[in-house]
Amino acid sequence: MKRQKGTICEAQYDFGSSRYCGPTSLSAITGHGTAMICGWIRRRTGKPYVKGMTTCLAVQYLKDNGYEVELVWKQTKFGIGWKTSEGTSVTLKRFIEFHARSRDVYLINVTGHFLVLHGGKIVCTSTGGTIKPACSSKYLRCRVKNAWRVS
Repeated sequence: MKRQKGTICEAQYDFGSSRYCGPTSLSAITGHGTAMICGWIRRRTGKPYVKGMTTCLAVQYLKDNGYEVELVWKQTKFGIGWKTSEGTSVTLKRFIEFHARSRDVYLINVTGHFLVLHGGKIVCTSTGGTIKPACSSKYLRCRVKNAWRVS
């Protein structure tokens, strides 16, 4: 199932059980099943099991599947900041407040966890791969490490 760009869908769990946050988030963005995503990761890394995913792999998967990915937030040890503007540090709650009305889809990494934000709704493993109100996320107090706008 390929979804229309600019929207999100519920994660497609091919194996009938929850997967790690990276494949879940990519499934919500692309509509691809987690088995397909995990197969791509295994081929790309040469590892027999998928137990996690780097930010580089997540971005590369989206690019390889025709999505445009723009880094809009990056926290580094040398400094923190929006690519465009905004303060010195941001929690997921603050990021959601700033982007709740946006029609853009965001892939967000908070302290080692991937989730997807679109119009005040999120999808991640903590939601069971379903679309839930962003204000219900258990990661609201976590700091956003990276965020990409996906189109």
